[in-house]
Amino acid sequence: MLTAQSTGALLFGFNVPVEANAEEIAKEKDINYFIFKVIYDLTDHIKAELIKLIEYKKVLVEAGRLKVLAVFRKEKSSAIIGGLVTKGKLENNLVADIIRNGKIISRVKINSLQQAKQPIPAAASGSECGLLISGTADIAPDDILQSYNEETVKV
Repeated sequence: MLTAQSTGALLFGFNVPVEANAEEIAKEKDINYFIFKVIYDLTDHIKAELIKLIEYKKVLVEAGRLKVLAVFRKEKSSAIIGGLVTKGKLENNLVADIIRNGKIISRVKINSLQQAKQPIPAAASGSECGLLISGTADIAPDDILQSYNEETVKV
């Protein structure tokens, strides 16, 4: 018990009783210990604890690109635009960068997509669509909208 306290370790037991003095020490020193009667419960708990120790980070993976053909309405924090998907596919709720002359000028969110005035979940390469984007968007025809999926990966 004292070694677990000094190292911050968790204690696991399978089909064993906890002695009274060990239980007392655990309560005094705030040491976590777990006793299991079913082996599958023990292994599931250990897996869950190990997952907590793994560090993750979020990365942006390119999902698609759209060439802006027209800006229909521009407001302070949103815009309605039309364009041609030139690579990959665009989906609702993705993050996107507005690129002008090879430089990122703004980051926006794709709120909704439409084709023929009908809402769609995604627009594939080669198709034209309308988009409602949010964010401070200074967007103009011929800009590129590059969208990203956010993925979680182990460090």
